[in-house]
Amino acid sequence: MKRILGPVLAAHYLAAFTALGMPLFLPQVLAELAPSAAVGWSGVLYVLPTLCTALTAGTWGRLADRYGRKRSLLRAQLGLALGFAIAGFAPSLSWLVIGLIVQGTCGGSLAAANAYLASQPQAGPLARALDWTQYSARLAMVSA
Repeated sequence: MKRILGPVLAAHYLAAFTALGMPLFLPQVLAELAPSAAVGWSGVLYVLPTLCTALTAGTWGRLADRYGRKRSLLRAQLGLALGFAIAGFAPSLSWLVIGLIVQGTCGGSLAAANAYLASQPQAGPLARALDWTQYSARLAMVSA
């Protein structure tokens, strides 16, 4: 458990930090990409990844049960990175929306990290490991 906990916590922190830090800049990004759009649309952009995550969580859970939690965690991290890259380099509002949809649809890295840790053979330190994942998420919230 100790060998995998560090990388999982680092990925957990980065995913939470990025997801929590990006919404702060959505009104500014919206003003740059679509100057005529109402600022209220930044709220829609904020909710979009969460909505996509909620709609796809069951599918990703079933695929994790079938193909393994490690693969699910890797899928979630790579999908999240791809979504952030598309959103970060978006030349237009359409590309930003696509990036946020990819981020939400392919994300779910926090749940995937917890599922992966829970699937490890040493169940004894599981409670402590899950505590650390929550600490890393709260640290991301404070530092974002």
